[in-house]
Amino acid sequence: MEAKRLILETDGAGNLKQLPKLPPNQRIEAIFLLLPTQEKTQNSYEVNHLAKPTVEEIMALARQFAELPELDSRSTDEILGYDEYGLPQ
Repeated sequence: MEAKRLILETDGAGNLKQLPKLPPNQRIEAIFLLLPTQEKTQNSYEVNHLAKPTVEEIMALARQFAELPELDSRSTDEILGYDEYGLPQ
């Protein structure tokens, strides 16, 4: 399976401004995400991205995780069922 990103534009009536070139004799699954309103600048688009977390926010989250109780004291190998040689039991 191969993934390609297409950005399609619609006119005021919701019709596609241009039809994309698609490969012949292929089944294509499409998932449509509505992007924020954008301004066109020299054949490229600037998308408003979600705000990135600050270092302080990330560190606060790390502290919250560190404070959680340990619910299972087994090692990862024990949980996954590996023996002392690293093989599944």
